Amino acid sequence: MKGRLQKSNKGWVVLYTKCHPAIMVKEFNSSLPLHPDPIPQYLIGEVIDNGFAKVEFEIVKNYIDEHTNQIQSYAKLINDTIESRENFHTEDINQTASKDDKERIICAAIWYKELPTQRLLPKNIDRGIVICGHRHGQCIDIMKTLGELRTVTFSPDGVGEHEQGFLTNTNKFVDRLEAAEIAVKSGQVYRSFLHNPRVGLFSEDLY
Repeated sequence: MKGRLQKSNKGWVVLYTKCHPAIMVKEFNSSLPLHPDPIPQYLIGEVIDNGFAKVEFEIVKNYIDEHTNQIQSYAKLINDTIESRENFHTEDINQTASKDDKERIICAAIWYKELPTQRLLPKNIDRGIVICGHRHGQCIDIMKTLGELRTVTFSPDGVGEHEQGFLTNTNKFVDRLEAAEIAVKSGQVYRSFLHNPRVGLFSEDLY
C-alpha cells in the first residue's frame, strides 16, 4: 500500500486512503500508527524537509502491544519507498558515495597560507600548509604542538593568514560554503540540518 509518513502530536503515523465501494472518499482519509521498527534516517530527513515522506507499507494486524496488552494494527514500512532509488540513503554514506563517484567531504582542514610551503598539498593549493583532522580544533592543536604557533592572524606567535575548510575525497581543499554545497549535493547532509548555512559547513553537521 502507498501512504504518507509524518509526525503527529501522537507520534509517527502513516496516512493512507481507505476506499469504500459505495461512496466517494477523500485522499488520505485514514491513518495508522507506525510500527515500532527503526525509521530509516533518510525518511526522517524527507519529513523534516517536506512535512511528509512517501512510503510503501503493509498493515500488520494482531500485533500485541507490550505496554497495554491489547491487539493493535500498525503500518509496517516496506524496505523500499516509492522514491528511494532516487534518494540518498544516509545509513551507508561512504559506500554509496564511492559507488557513484560523487565528490564528498572527508574531514576538517585548515589552510595556513603564510607558512613555508609543504611538498604534498591538495591539488588546488599552491602555497602554505594544509592540516587535516576530525574537527578543526584538532588541526589547531596539531599546529600548536608541532609548530608551536597559535592559529591567529595578528600575533608574534601566530600563523598569519589562514582559512578553515574541509578536504574532499578528490584531494581538494574547500572553504566552509563550498563544503556545504558539496555535502548537500552528495547526500552527506540535508540542507535543513546545517547549523548555520550562511557560514557554511561545520564538522558537527556531518558527524
